[in-house]
Amino acid sequence: MSEEVITKNEAVIKVLLDGGAVNSVDVAQKVTEEMGLPMSDGEATSLLSKLQKTELGYFIERRREGRRYFYEMLEEATHTLTLEQARGLSLKRGKDRYSLEQAVEEYPELGSIVEAKQAEESLQQMEEEEAAAPEEETVPEFVEAPVQEAEPPAMAEETGAFPGMDEKEDLLTELLRIARSGIKVDVTHDVRVTIKFE
Repeated sequence: MSEEVITKNEAVIKVLLDGGAVNSVDVAQKVTEEMGLPMSDGEATSLLSKLQKTELGYFIERRREGRRYFYEMLEEATHTLTLEQARGLSLKRGKDRYSLEQAVEEYPELGSIVEAKQAEESLQQMEEEEAAAPEEETVPEFVEAPVQEAEPPAMAEETGAFPGMDEKEDLLTELLRIARSGIKVDVTHDVRVTIKFE
């Protein structure tokens, strides 16, 4: 390309437009040696990261290999965009800004790339929102169990005594047992109890 490179940002964009996958070390070396602009690896990493967050980032692929990230401008962009247009896509405002809409209108082949990236971003955003949303706690529904009142032991109709009891003193023991168990018994008989201690 014949355009004059002025800033480090433009220098990084030019390296990407030249094609091929590059990492921050490659970028820093090319900018320093070929364009005469001193650049450290850290500076190159920062600029590459910032470019990815602009509209130009739609056309920059990033992949990890080992401990390094490699950046590559998509072929469709390297064959169509000029340095000035690519720089304009990296700007958020100003007279030199070149919008994504302009790029797609001028180069329709870039439209499918933009659509695919936007769909990917929407899906990723939905997944992040779902992951961030607090899970609804399911409170078990309280079901009140029906209370069954225990029935008192049936009394023999003829004698008025409890079945299996032949002696009167056992009646007192049974009444005390019933009272302790919490069973409500409606007793309307008069009972006289005499306790003898020998």
